[in-house]
Amino acid sequence: MGTTITNTATITDPNNPDVGDEDEVTTTVVPPGEDLWRQAFLIGRTVGEGARPIVPQGNITRAEVATIFFRLIEDDVRARFWRQTNPFDDVTIDRWFNNAISTTHNLGLFDWIDGNSFAPDQDITRGELAAVLVHFMNRDQIGPFAASFSLGDEFNDVANHWAREFINEAAREGWIMGDTINGVPTGTFRPNEPINRAETAAMINRLFDRLVESADELLDDMISWHDNNNPNAWYFVYIYMATNSFYYEWGNNGYMDLIEVRAPREWSVLERPNSRPGDILTSYVR
Repeated sequence: MGTTITNTATITDPNNPDVGDEDEVTTTVVPPGEDLWRQAFLIGRTVGEGARPIVPQGNITRAEVATIFFRLIEDDVRARFWRQTNPFDDVTIDRWFNNAISTTHNLGLFDWIDGNSFAPDQDITRGELAAVLVHFMNRDQIGPFAASFSLGDEFNDVANHWAREFINEAAREGWIMGDTINGVPTGTFRPNEPINRAETAAMINRLFDRLVESADELLDDMISWHDNNNPNAWYFVYIYMATNSFYYEWGNNGYMDLIEVRAPREWSVLERPNSRPGDILTSYVR
């Protein structure tokens, strides 16, 4: 039996009688030794006929980030918060990302976006992603900028940023890291600059402890990418862990011990106007 952590968020939706004024999202932390599986959350991009690079150094959009968290939430939570409508004029039922954005917005991950534009194709910034991480993991605990200012800022360039406390919280939890030069921290985070796909994969892998001790622990039959073929690249392992589904158990060193590759889910079944959350339960890439 794992340790259960319950987050209570205030959610009002008159169109859904199943969601009350206060709803709970429950996460179970499973102890070491139990056999589990994780699903891939990052997929390749189509840049030409048949070409599917992972593009580690490419920026990542708001829609892509919403889709990542849409895939990562548990199946019952996704079904519970499922939506195909939202307050944004630029996220309509015919767009592939509509269900992901509508559902994750209903879950509260994008409460920081004001107005009726989501800007789905806009590159997400480093500060914005930090806000999403904290909203996902601990929305009600941080409160309306309730973290103690006496702790000071984790970086020297976030003092006047709207996401200051989200950035500080994410840094204190170890989910995000600042810039370095030759391995030496510079003290900066650059919150207004776009974040790339490799950095996003790293942050989310840290968030969920999707980590192995070294590249030697990767499985031989894991999905690989022609543009992630340098084992010395800092993001090499992060990309493998983000783009593969696998069975694992917890090792004594706090890292994952990978057991076997699992077929990835076919997420396109949830990107249609007539999709239903249960469609994913039996849909796998063949």
